[in-house]
Amino acid sequence: MPDFMSNLLSRLFLLPAMAVTKSQAASPSSQPKAAPTAAGQLPPPAHEDGHAALVMIEFVNEWLAPEGKLRGLIQDEQAFADSQEAGKRALEAARKAGMPVIHATLRMSSDYRELGRARFGLRGAIPRAGTWQEQDSGWQFYGPFAPRPDEFVISGRAGASAFAASDLDNFLRGQGITRLYLAGYATHVCIESTMRAAHDLGYEPVVLSDATAAFTTQQQQHVLNEIVHHFGRSMPTEAFVDMLSDAGRSGPASKSGRDQMEPAAMPTAMRSVTVP
Repeated sequence: MPDFMSNLLSRLFLLPAMAVTKSQAASPSSQPKAAPTAAGQLPPPAHEDGHAALVMIEFVNEWLAPEGKLRGLIQDEQAFADSQEAGKRALEAARKAGMPVIHATLRMSSDYRELGRARFGLRGAIPRAGTWQEQDSGWQFYGPFAPRPDEFVISGRAGASAFAASDLDNFLRGQGITRLYLAGYATHVCIESTMRAAHDLGYEPVVLSDATAAFTTQQQQHVLNEIVHHFGRSMPTEAFVDMLSDAGRSGPASKSGRDQMEPAAMPTAMRSVTVP
């Protein structure tokens, strides 16, 4: 029985790839020519909807201000500094291209009632650290990353994921947004949690690998190398900026910033999953 099930699963995973190969071979002229990709990488699939947004997660005082309570957790200082510069480039490029920008912070009551009575995991760590309380400034957006009046700021969030108890899902569905480019902190906590939730809700998450940071290099690399490909993709900020620049040269962006991203405009540097 184990051998039978193993053979069956192997066949099921191979069928989609065989079907695609057969289709491409039958009508090569109708297929877009993909650019060469690095070993082990696949060109990103054509996205039927293509509407995308940049999600800036916790570019706030708690992380970025010198007095931030979470600032001291960072051990890889250079990567953290680089991630802020990459975040600025991503934000500037998205705004210039007219792509919707979404901002996520975490604002808690002084008694942390949103976390309930359980005191384990983040539900215990946050009250002990005294972070994110509404009477403090830690939850407020850090100067260079402050939202503009026309940019959406998530409200109601009460967990690691930007979707947790928030209005994010409702906003995305209302705007027809299906692909989320994720930047911010920390990679192994809120970025990963948001990516997993986005995947399970039917969105396509893409982590901007150098516009995110964890406490350590090991944590960052573990998420990028071992976790991301199960739930989405990752790409460097430079590829994200180039993608938007190429899309801008091919035609003007709409005022809403929800124009369809053509498959040819999507970078081939994104890492995608084959088998879980």
